[in-house]
Amino acid sequence: MKKTTVILIIFMAGLTACNSGHKQDTITLDALLHMTSVESADLDTLAMLADGYIAANNRAEAVKVFRKMGKINRESNNFIEAIKYHHMALELAEAIGDEDEIILGLNQIGTDYRRIAAYEEATTYHYRALKRCEQYGGAPDFALKHKVMSLNGIGNIYLKLNNLNEAESILRRALEGETQLKSYLGMAINYANLGSIFEARQQYDSARVYYERSMEYNRRANSRLGISLCHNHFGRLAEAKGDYVTALREYHAAYSIMDKTADRVQWLKACLSIVRVNITIGDMDAAALYLSRAEETSLKLKANDHLATMYDLKYRYFEKKGDFRQALKNYITAKCYADSTLNLRNVNHINDLRVLYETEKNELKIEAMEERQQFTVWLGITGGLLLLLILIFFIIRQRLAVNKRKLAEQQIKQLEQEKQLIATQAVLDGEVQERTRLACDLHDSLGSILAAAKYNLVDIKKISLLGEEDMKRYQKVVSLLDDSMNEMRRVAHHLMPDSLSRIGLKQSVADFCKTIPIVKFSYYGDDTRFNPKLEVMVYRILHELVTNAIKHAKAESIFVQIVRESDRIAISVQDNGCGFDPTAESKGMGLRNIRARVESCKGNLDIDSQPGKGTGIRVELKIW
Repeated sequence: MKKTTVILIIFMAGLTACNSGHKQDTITLDALLHMTSVESADLDTLAMLADGYIAANNRAEAVKVFRKMGKINRESNNFIEAIKYHHMALELAEAIGDEDEIILGLNQIGTDYRRIAAYEEATTYHYRALKRCEQYGGAPDFALKHKVMSLNGIGNIYLKLNNLNEAESILRRALEGETQLKSYLGMAINYANLGSIFEARQQYDSARVYYERSMEYNRRANSRLGISLCHNHFGRLAEAKGDYVTALREYHAAYSIMDKTADRVQWLKACLSIVRVNITIGDMDAAALYLSRAEETSLKLKANDHLATMYDLKYRYFEKKGDFRQALKNYITAKCYADSTLNLRNVNHINDLRVLYETEKNELKIEAMEERQQFTVWLGITGGLLLLLILIFFIIRQRLAVNKRKLAEQQIKQLEQEKQLIATQAVLDGEVQERTRLACDLHDSLGSILAAAKYNLVDIKKISLLGEEDMKRYQKVVSLLDDSMNEMRRVAHHLMPDSLSRIGLKQSVADFCKTIPIVKFSYYGDDTRFNPKLEVMVYRILHELVTNAIKHAKAESIFVQIVRESDRIAISVQDNGCGFDPTAESKGMGLRNIRARVESCKGNLDIDSQPGKGTGIRVELKIW
């Protein structure tokens, strides 16, 4: 019986015999998980442990066990099983509301899907994790670490889809986060990803700079996997320049490192690269040796991108060997796995292979001519149908791929828009608070000072004998003080009308319109009070619209109307002023302020105006 199994039996007995107050007498989960390494993992033991935790209703610890089982399966290249266990961990974490484990689970599942080239599912889970990281209220380092993990996943997906500009933008954000975390391994990964972008742009010198930085940080982190990947990167750069000796040396270095690990994905990349270079230089024996190893592993991993590459190399191998029948077979299989539409050049290439194959067939003995002709007819019909099906299949795949890219871009834009709306709302809330403060200061502080000054003047008059000239000056000073107090009250009222908080929007707007002779106001619908913030928002929009009409439109009459319905409020301001072109860029702050207020409430703004024909502006807002 294995050691971990014996420990598990003791632990299971502890679950039933001990209560939560005696945890020190029971073997802990962390100890068991530490003893169960990737190389010596006993999944059956972990499964029994998970069953024990579920039976004891200890879902928090069961989450950790399932997450461990998913990680073991992924590092053993059992990606479907990894997805299953990581989903089980996520469902339990969501059930108990453990935000840390939810974020961990989402990113783990995204990584699992990326390993099998299921980019739509991977993008979905990485974006869910990213959104939760931005809303996370726990430890800042945890949030930053997993935000960077999400960005890395999304950036790699964009890189796979050849959206290089978007990939670079996201991966640079990830590199900034890794630098902040001072993670050598994370910095190494991101420098390598950025190098891949420059390599895809054929900017090989820039790519080498980033790969060399990646190698430096991988060595600091003592990452065998990272060092192996850098050898692969350097091999590709050498191969692109036609330096096949250097390329093979780098690929073999990567192969040797990964051959001693359980990571078959990165091992396979090095193996396929060795096959490719050997085919190029004509060393067909070496190519055949490594191709057979790559094929066995590719079929086990079942990842479409690796299978596509492997079958494409088989096609090139058989083509160079002159076996055009096998070349054609593997070419078609490779294209079935490739994530792109079969284009005209590929169709022509298939036809060329078929012509070569038919030529080779015609050199057979005369006695088999009839059989060969029948086979040609059958092959033509079957090939035509197969090509038609392939074309249809790849057209559908291309459309789905376009939709996936659009969805990812829309999600990014939506996140940016949400951030802008939050910032705008914060600015508007601050404006309301500042206006309220200024109105109170004017009324309570400056108003009191002016009133005190007036009363002191009156007292001075009572105890002083003033001549006629001094009396005129006195009356003028008192009149100026009265005017100042009235102007102060007017300014304070417009900053934040007292009636708005006391009796509501309808009366406040009516009071404002009465102060302007050319303005006529009408109100329709229920005048029940609603959210104070919305009342302030509507009042400020109306105030801004009327002020604009007076200052800029030179209107002789202005009509203001409010229509209140059960779920929305509509505001309209019409004037007979000079009008303007609504499509022209606005240079003033007034209209931009109004647009910002409306967008912050997710409302609608319509402007109907022409030069010389007046202006009508209508705003609709939902009541909340």
